[in-house]
Amino acid sequence: MLQYVQKKNPKAQLVVVGNFWTDTYISAQSEILKKRVCAQKKVPYADLAGIANDPAYQRGLGAVIYDAAGTPHQVQEMAVARHPNDAGMAYIADRIVKQLHF
Repeated sequence: MLQYVQKKNPKAQLVVVGNFWTDTYISAQSEILKKRVCAQKKVPYADLAGIANDPAYQRGLGAVIYDAAGTPHQVQEMAVARHPNDAGMAYIADRIVKQLHF
């Protein structure tokens, strides 16, 4: 995918973002591969290891989220609860911005 984007838009600034969840063998292995490819292709990598699987950066069960119409919903599924909360999104954004060259 990196080669495709680089070929289509050689001036694009690319940043590969690490996994927010690294609690499985597959996700741990994908991190290793992403880092290796980024090093080979000289593409910045935004590492999320500092917050991976940390509940302080996850939405959490019982949290209130809003749909596109502004209707509130309480998080009742763990798959949704594990997504980044505002602090998680801020951390991710910060890691990406630090890799960009303005």
